[in-house]
Amino acid sequence: MDNEFLIGGIVIFVLLMSAWDALREISLGRIRRLEVDNKKLARKMEHWLEHQQGFEIVFRFLNLLLLSIISTALFSKLVALFPDKKFPVITGYMVIGVLAVLVLSVIVAQLLLIKFDILILRLTLPLLNILRCSIFAPVIALARLTETGASHFSGAEHGEDKTTAEDEIMSLVEHADEEGEESLEEDEKRMIRGIFDLNDTPVREIMTPRVDMSAIPITSSITEAKQMIIDSGHSRIPLYSENIDNIRGVIYAKDFLDDKRKSEKLEDYSHKPLFIPETKNVGDLLEEFKTNKIHVAIIIDEYGGTSGIVTLEDILEEIVGEIRDEYDIDEKDTVNVLQSDGTIITEGRTLISDINEEFDLEIPEDEDVDTIAGYVCGEFGKIPEENEEISIEKVAAFKILKADRRKVILVQITPLHDENED
Repeated sequence: MDNEFLIGGIVIFVLLMSAWDALREISLGRIRRLEVDNKKLARKMEHWLEHQQGFEIVFRFLNLLLLSIISTALFSKLVALFPDKKFPVITGYMVIGVLAVLVLSVIVAQLLLIKFDILILRLTLPLLNILRCSIFAPVIALARLTETGASHFSGAEHGEDKTTAEDEIMSLVEHADEEGEESLEEDEKRMIRGIFDLNDTPVREIMTPRVDMSAIPITSSITEAKQMIIDSGHSRIPLYSENIDNIRGVIYAKDFLDDKRKSEKLEDYSHKPLFIPETKNVGDLLEEFKTNKIHVAIIIDEYGGTSGIVTLEDILEEIVGEIRDEYDIDEKDTVNVLQSDGTIITEGRTLISDINEEFDLEIPEDEDVDTIAGYVCGEFGKIPEENEEISIEKVAAFKILKADRRKVILVQITPLHDENED
């Protein structure tokens, strides 16, 4: 009798593990594809997604029950086989046996899942749903009540639905090729990732830093302002009083196209500036742009000084990539370029995270340093001069191609790989 309990428990446990793994792999995209061939199963899988918490409770209880049955049957079998052994020895054998069953069950479950995932779902979902709606209904209701109470007292919000939806979409994006779907182009994948990354990206990572800002003194003439708009190619220019840390407003190029004010004071053309902290995330800034119907914001550091400027175009470039127009300098075509000799040419202001992602490097990232220029200055211990070089073991060699007294402008990176790799 013990043999039957042991074998039966193991078989059911393996099936349950397979079903659990199969259900965890369910995505909305997969359900949509199943609806074409098997609408009934697709509905059951949708039901699983809608009542996932309840099914998980059933799974956990059944796993515990089956492990208890397997342990008891195995213990009885060991006592019969080794009647002279003491209780601690038998217990040790049993623990080893249960661990072996667990490991083998996981392996077999994965093998079954590769070929028979749909069949396993057909066999297990109806039974699991019956258990969920009958025996386990009070337990599930109590679990939900407990979760609601805990969330209420802790002040936590139910933000899991949004995270789950994002995970579903990203899973479809990353695994479209594997599931036989029409593959997405790399540009399309990057755009989707860019949209989801907006809420995780601080504006300081996409801003134009203050040293590269085009700004004009508020005491300048209308003619000087028009000339700066022409020279810079920007349609919105910040106005400052005394220094750039005291931004007083923003002038728009369109205000000078059909000037009915006939004012000689530049301040009369000024629009109220939007000031935001450099830690604000890009997603929130985009919402603020939409709400206030503006396209530019002044970034302020923790001390109240001007850190940089962000435009709507900067945000769009996070999604679609670099946007070029007739005013962009051709020199930008030479940055972030992989040379034939394996070296990389990049601007000093390029983010370390961008270089690491684009060229599969492992340049250390730090909370205090965002850019390549910041990193090499830290390693040199100064602002390096042109043609100076430094090599960081197992990271890269850096050569300064262009720099001035205040900043690093252009850098050549030669990746260094660990010789023990491969």
